[in-house]
Amino acid sequence: IFSHLVTARPVHVSVLRKERLCVRGVPAAVAAELPSRGLQSTRTTMAHVDELVQRLSAEQDIRAPYYKRGTTEPDPEDLRRHVRETSHCFVDFESRPGKGVTSLNSALKKESYTLTEDTLTFVGEPFRLNGKSCRIHATIALATMTGRGRVEVLPEESAKQAS
Repeated sequence: IFSHLVTARPVHVSVLRKERLCVRGVPAAVAAELPSRGLQSTRTTMAHVDELVQRLSAEQDIRAPYYKRGTTEPDPEDLRRHVRETSHCFVDFESRPGKGVTSLNSALKKESYTLTEDTLTFVGEPFRLNGKSCRIHATIALATMTGRGRVEVLPEESAKQAS
């Protein structure tokens, strides 16, 4: 449905209500076509915690997508190397089984994570998710690349630091 929304500017899509989407940052010509598809365009900041952020804020099963090349076998060394070299960690949330995965990339500071032989535990740096300042809390077992995690919505004062 969004294949025609390819633009030079970023397009922001978020779930507002059941079966209703809000699309921000689209050109006026494309925005005029959205109502016919059951969508609306807005340039305003959402003042509420949208459905995606709310769903991700619940403690849930997560996985880190670090596997041996061409397999589904976990690769703990790849995760260790990635965290040490880039100070980032990718996390997949599957908060609605069978409905897709939300992949997030969290920046890490050395003092905000613990990497042992068996687990990675971290509190990520603030980032923006659908207009809200957030950070990821996660614990990942390196043997299986699975664990538990959640997204924390930060107070609006932290929003300026995350920008």
